[in-house]
Amino acid sequence: TYTENDQMNIYLIGPSASGKTHIMQEVAKYFPEEDIEMIAQASPTAFKHRKPIIDPENGKTYVDLERKLLLLQDVQNTALMKTLRPLMSHDKKETLYLTTDRGKKSEFSCKESIIRGFATFIICSANSKMDEQESTRAIVLSPEVTKEKVKAVKEMVNRRVANPKEYEEKLVKNKGRQNLMERVRYIKSLKIESVIIPNPDLTLTAFNQISNKNQAGEQRDIAHFNSLVKAAAMLNAARRMDDYGNIIVKEEDIDIAVELWSSVSKSAETGLPLYIYDFYRNYVLAAYKDKNNGTGITRMEICEKYFSIHREALDDYKLRKEIIPTLKLAKAIKEVVNESDKKTKLIIPLIDID
Repeated sequence: TYTENDQMNIYLIGPSASGKTHIMQEVAKYFPEEDIEMIAQASPTAFKHRKPIIDPENGKTYVDLERKLLLLQDVQNTALMKTLRPLMSHDKKETLYLTTDRGKKSEFSCKESIIRGFATFIICSANSKMDEQESTRAIVLSPEVTKEKVKAVKEMVNRRVANPKEYEEKLVKNKGRQNLMERVRYIKSLKIESVIIPNPDLTLTAFNQISNKNQAGEQRDIAHFNSLVKAAAMLNAARRMDDYGNIIVKEEDIDIAVELWSSVSKSAETGLPLYIYDFYRNYVLAAYKDKNNGTGITRMEICEKYFSIHREALDDYKLRKEIIPTLKLAKAIKEVVNESDKKTKLIIPLIDID
């Protein structure tokens, strides 16, 4: 967030009540309040119609998003995401938007709106069917939905509800938390212009060891990976700064980025949210390999695989309306007519996962 142009965008995609908003809000607490905007809802043209400020040097008016952290809760509006694409892809420091306004006498005029700077966007959505143009502009994450996570959350909520004041005081007094908040403020105060990777071949080699399929999306993924490398270096800014105020990346920063990227690389390659990716691997692909006849599997066989592991029924509506369409959109599966029962379709996985 506190770089000139290396901000990352994050999509938090997951089912309802999986903890997306909670995670986003807790992450935001590490940042200074003046840099955070929590946005519950926004129309497609909202950002370009915000109240502008005046640049004292040239008199131009612009909307300032530079080095901000923008948190969008439960975004379902695809038109809004289209509007944000130039901002999220860092096409230009100043983004010009032209809109048509109708005056009192029904005459039309053109309004210019300039949005300056790059922000970090964290966007929450329960809709897993993402346009490829959005997914390549961000790192796609999902909250865990395991039984172990649910158990831990129940225990946490129980403690918090039992005595909210005591729970919050313990949280606020946590030394590790306090130190990290102070570190973030320190990094902001440095007003860092450049984070330099002295040997870019090292980052490319490290990235290729994780993901080297030479797909079109990897040109954005390598940029996300480099942003993680630079973020790791910035966390140790006091020991990475040269005489000119630049942060110089070291090899251990690349190692940290490798560990982080390894946990999301499969999602980035397939274009699937992590929880859909895990579903595909654990139930769809596993059921297909169990059958081992190459003809495909039915939705019922996926449900049976899920039940055999969890001893509870899979939500059929969620499977039909969310999971299957998302997998088809990402070209992870195809559906064909079941020759032995024309009323049903067979699902054939298209991506193999070890």
